[in-house]
Amino acid sequence: KNKVALNDFIPLNDKGYLMLGYVKAVTSSNYNGMLIRVDSNLNVVWRGEYGNSGFDEITSGIQLKDGHLLVCGYRSNPNGQLNNYDAWLMKINIANGNIIREKTFIFKTANTFRGITERQDGTIVLAGEVDNLDSLSSNAHIVKLTPQWEIIWSHNYGLPYISGKTTSNENVFGFTPTSDSGFMLVGFSFDPSISNPTQDAMLLKVDSNACSLS
Repeated sequence: KNKVALNDFIPLNDKGYLMLGYVKAVTSSNYNGMLIRVDSNLNVVWRGEYGNSGFDEITSGIQLKDGHLLVCGYRSNPNGQLNNYDAWLMKINIANGNIIREKTFIFKTANTFRGITERQDGTIVLAGEVDNLDSLSSNAHIVKLTPQWEIIWSHNYGLPYISGKTTSNENVFGFTPTSDSGFMLVGFSFDPSISNPTQDAMLLKVDSNACSLS
């Protein structure tokens, strides 16, 4: 009877799959991030819940070169502020679902990761969105991490960074590396300061250093 939502699934090296999303906790009103690993016949190998801080969601993941899992999303800020989320990254043991490493990232008032990839050199690139300090707008966001999860660079995209406007909303829901070592982000954009704003599809191409090409 609990609320369950799956955001994505990824194929694994053993021909099985990892499903990821969130589930309402049994003993509280919290929502926890959720992972389910299944084998090639869709039998459950393990199931895990993660977070328990309020509303925690796992949005995307990959299998790393070392065989373990790297998943991302967002979790409620421990300060308990409304709509205040931290971007969330976890490395998960492929064998049992236990957390190997976990880290949250705070860029502005609210931060989410919605896509992730591992580069050949072991660096990690993630995409999502960040809320601006006025809490009325958000922008597409991409960040590159060292293999030790230290920030190499971080870039935001949207009207506030083009025209000085502060009420643009850009939301990312798809992220993939491209053959020229760059990245493609897809989602939508709108201006919340306008009554009944039009929501437009967003397609953003950036190079390997996250400089916008479109």
